[in-house]
Amino acid sequence: MECPNETAPNEFILSGFSYPQELKLPLLLFFSVMFILTLSGNALIIWVVITDLQLHKPMYWFLCHLSILDMAFSSVVVPKVIAGFIPGGKVISFGECVSQLFFFHCIGCAESFLYTLMAYDRFLAICKPLHYGNIMRWKACLTLSLGTIIGGCLNSTFQTFLTFHLPYGQRHYIDYVFCDIPAMLKLACADTKLNELMIFIDVGLVALICFLLILASYIYIISAISRISSSEGQQRAFSTCTAHMIVVVMYYLPLGYHYLRPISKDSMDGVCPNETAPNEFILSGFSYPQELKLPLLLFFSVMFILTLSGNALIIWVVITDLQLHKPMYWFLCHLSILDMAFSSVVVPKVIAGFIPGGKVISFGECVSQLFFFHCIGCAESFLYTLMAYDRFLAICKPLHYGNIMRWKACLTLSLGTIIGGCLNSTFQTFLTFHLPYGQRHYIDYVFCDIPAMLKLACADTKLNELMIFIDVGLVALICFLLILASYIYIISAISRISSSEGQQRAFSTCTAHMIVVVMYYLPLGYHYLRPISKDSMDGVVSIFYTTLTPLLNPVIYTFRNKEMKSALVKIWGGYME
Repeated sequence: MECPNETAPNEFILSGFSYPQELKLPLLLFFSVMFILTLSGNALIIWVVITDLQLHKPMYWFLCHLSILDMAFSSVVVPKVIAGFIPGGKVISFGECVSQLFFFHCIGCAESFLYTLMAYDRFLAICKPLHYGNIMRWKACLTLSLGTIIGGCLNSTFQTFLTFHLPYGQRHYIDYVFCDIPAMLKLACADTKLNELMIFIDVGLVALICFLLILASYIYIISAISRISSSEGQQRAFSTCTAHMIVVVMYYLPLGYHYLRPISKDSMDGVCPNETAPNEFILSGFSYPQELKLPLLLFFSVMFILTLSGNALIIWVVITDLQLHKPMYWFLCHLSILDMAFSSVVVPKVIAGFIPGGKVISFGECVSQLFFFHCIGCAESFLYTLMAYDRFLAICKPLHYGNIMRWKACLTLSLGTIIGGCLNSTFQTFLTFHLPYGQRHYIDYVFCDIPAMLKLACADTKLNELMIFIDVGLVALICFLLILASYIYIISAISRISSSEGQQRAFSTCTAHMIVVVMYYLPLGYHYLRPISKDSMDGVVSIFYTTLTPLLNPVIYTFRNKEMKSALVKIWGGYME
């Protein structure tokens, strides 16, 4: 987008948030009191820790550090929010806006690092009590605390440079309560794809990695506490952790809500002129040069055939080779069936999009496509978790494995993944198509998916957006965390195996699954973690996880699994004879 004047504006106007005029004074008093309480409460913690010699411990040093950051974090934003209730207080100069954005992200990132550090401190205190004093000396505490601030500053410097390096012209109305990156990118007069990618990396790598490290620490802490014989000892150990766990949850929940929502609409408050459901929709597909039409048609056709044949080959090999009649390969067959179905829901319509008239999809077909896409996708998330649990039992509980993973249990668990996927998708599909759509029928996407459909709706979609957040946040994230927890225990068990050959054999049964899980969650994370949905990369990413991932699954499991390779060689040898 070109701006009429690309000179940086001298000032911006913050829109704040909407409220009835009679609440202006109560809100001004509320935020003022909250700000004073925040400063005084955190100052009190610092004063108590400094004056009480019994609190001169690493745990309370980090608590003081957190209080300082909290005071600074609140001071960056709240005074400007309070000023917004006063005439002329919504104006913020360009320099103030840069400073506010920098310090907001600097302190926020430093807090993420500090929460991780505090979890590590509790891990050492409970799991390594004999080494705790030597490791967490005052010099180490000071260095680590300083490291969180330096890390936050470096991260924020990069983000601030990328944001304000863009041209803004004279567009100066910020539709937000303070200067934050997503709000600033909406004003930019340039392509912001790189900035959006950096936000994804910032949230995906910094926040998620910190959260996963905290989770790993608490898995070890809970495991160590469960081995304490006395209930009093367990209670005392837990009492040093509960406050930190509550604060972490309170920090990551609003952060997750802010960044996990994929839809950022600004104008869907209007009413459609005709609220009758359309008979058909038109799928926009994705943009490509016209000369690539035939090569792309051939490419997707070949990919689809290879996906079906590759997964069918895995099913055939597992059925014909008696040595592969094990729970692990039963679940692999189940995954292949889901992959074939997942690809069949989307790819044929993508291929049809290259043929004249092929982009049209009826209302019924659109409902079916959305339902089966989310049903199979959710079932795959459950299945990946189930496969990780199977490997956990096989490696960590080998003596009980045969009794637990009987065929009846395997069949029940597999059926449970499909039922769970159907229930989840039924709810999402009902919520999506319960909305009025009028005669707006141009779907700006490669297939019928919830975010694309919500853009067409002629009603308030907040509930639906919340359901997407719950779907991604609870289903995908919980499944991923359960997989992570399983592999933490698996790696811990493998590290205790004395022979390197035994370790290698144990790892060989897990590597294929780990690769497939990463390939599944990376594009899924990219699609749902970004707060800004401006243009066309969504379609390309969707094509990746509906076309390439189901194809690569059989390739990975064939080449990374010795038993599968041996079975293929044996079958091929018998066929050649």
